[in-house]
Amino acid sequence: KCPGLHTVYGDIRSVTLNNKYDALLEWWCLFHIPKQDHEKMISRFASWIKPGGFLEFTTGDQDYEHKSSDMLNQELAFYSLDPQLYEKYLKENGFKILLRENDQEHHLVWIAQYEG
Repeated sequence: KCPGLHTVYGDIRSVTLNNKYDALLEWWCLFHIPKQDHEKMISRFASWIKPGGFLEFTTGDQDYEHKSSDMLNQELAFYSLDPQLYEKYLKENGFKILLRENDQEHHLVWIAQYEG
């Protein structure tokens, strides 16, 4: 157990968080949320982070929508916006982009600091 680490389980689109955090880590989550909710999620992330705090998240490296049964033997949906839209939504919600890079094919890692 890590001191200060707090884990929350629930639908990220509707879960209630009453605290603000120094950092949020979202990994492979937005991929499974319909594209129309991605802008809302950037706004929600901003509401959960203390000024000066950090957000790390992942997206695809292009606009796409796809379904596949290659993972977990069940059909999963995968969604991503064009990276320029994530840049726009981050800036509109008070984030400064510190890193945007491919860690593998078609997969971007983002790190942004919330300036408030």
